[in-house]
Amino acid sequence: MEFPSNFTELSDNLNYTVSTFNTSYTNYDQLNLPYTVCEILVAICAVFGNGLVIIVFGKEKKLRRRTNYYIISLATADLLVGLFAIPFAILASIGLPTNLHACLFTVSVLVVLCTISIFCLVAVSVDRYWAILHPMGYSRTVRTKTAIGIICVCWITGTLVGFLPLFGWNAGKKSDEKCIFTQGSRKAGEKSLFGFGG
Repeated sequence: MEFPSNFTELSDNLNYTVSTFNTSYTNYDQLNLPYTVCEILVAICAVFGNGLVIIVFGKEKKLRRRTNYYIISLATADLLVGLFAIPFAILASIGLPTNLHACLFTVSVLVVLCTISIFCLVAVSVDRYWAILHPMGYSRTVRTKTAIGIICVCWITGTLVGFLPLFGWNAGKKSDEKCIFTQGSRKAGEKSLFGFGG
């Protein structure tokens, strides 16, 4: 890259850079078709697969053991992700809704459901780890009521964490009347969706 020889050339380069920057970050009103198709396919699979798990659990009395309550909690959370969080993510990707409180609500629901799903997955993992590592102690101390209590803690904690923006922990201003994730919120949302830090 060469240095500009005069002020006009510097001004033109600066204007080009600013306009490129603005167009790359204000393009929220256009629907990204590959992203939307992938999200819809994931939502359909999540609703169908987790719905089947919940139906089978409801019909088969033999499956109602304490370990399977964790699986049902996870299936319910993932079913709700497919029904609500993914459509809200698609709406947020195009800048909808435009009302601040509706925007906070849709983004909060997305984070709530994904956080609950992650907490339920952690509960399943810890339960299985404990059952394998300490089988005798596990069978003596962990009852169905214990599992239901842990599941309730997962749902309550996930709900409180996800709805913090509605309780006042937000910037309180919007960018060009569009509902968008800020860079920090988007990174937090991606961590919540994929369950990884980074």
